[in-house]
Amino acid sequence: MKNYNDLPVSEKTKLREYVVESLNVKENILEIKLDGMQINFDANKMDNKDIEIFNEVKFALGYTGAITPIALQAGPEDVKAKDADGNQLKGLDSRNYQVFVETYDGLVDKILNKYPHLRVKRTGPHIVKKLNSKFVYEYSIEDGDYYGLNDTDRIGLPLLMAASLPGFKGLSTDFLKYVGAHEYGHHYTLDQSQALNENQRAVIVGGLSTRGGLNESSYYSIDALKNYLYARTNLDITRVNSLGNESETGSFVNFIFKKKDGSTEKETKEDIW
Repeated sequence: MKNYNDLPVSEKTKLREYVVESLNVKENILEIKLDGMQINFDANKMDNKDIEIFNEVKFALGYTGAITPIALQAGPEDVKAKDADGNQLKGLDSRNYQVFVETYDGLVDKILNKYPHLRVKRTGPHIVKKLNSKFVYEYSIEDGDYYGLNDTDRIGLPLLMAASLPGFKGLSTDFLKYVGAHEYGHHYTLDQSQALNENQRAVIVGGLSTRGGLNESSYYSIDALKNYLYARTNLDITRVNSLGNESETGSFVNFIFKKKDGSTEKETKEDIW
């Protein structure tokens, strides 16, 4: 364990070190013999708790997992597709697929077992997972109705943490306040960017079209523009008139850059042209 020495004493006392003496499979039962104890997993009698313990044992043994297909993106049928003998392919065989695999072994199944409502009913090509007589998973592509995930589904952070962390009770209100304020800032900035209802608060940003000239979309709120720059850049602006002189009611802007030494410098005509 990389960070063992950094753990508090209370956590170190919970850990035990074992040596794996043997791994055997007999009649679909996995026997893991350690120095001082033995763990058995019966493939015929595995419930969710047993699967969870089995995953913990695999993690402790350093098992990194296999490639597990999770979702599928199917292309259209290719009417020109043929097999090695020149025969035209039809149906599932005539389509191209993009397969999405699991990054963290067993995580998706753990989440779906805890929150089965995340499986949505869909119709179309999908991955089917079956356990054969030798207790080996086989994957195939079938067409029709199914309940599952697709490549565009999103699983929220609270559900991910609740399925992964024992005793997880929820996110702190401070974090939720931060997220709320952060997202509100995004929407407010976008909503108010061209709110030109206040007198003398509109400025022109960017170059002017030699054909179209100015239109209403050329103007931005000076207040929204400053908020945007302060939130996402280290730039500042000042208002200038058509001659480039600073003016509190100028319709144009002059950008201000921060230099490496902490000082600021206004853009010049050379910077613009």
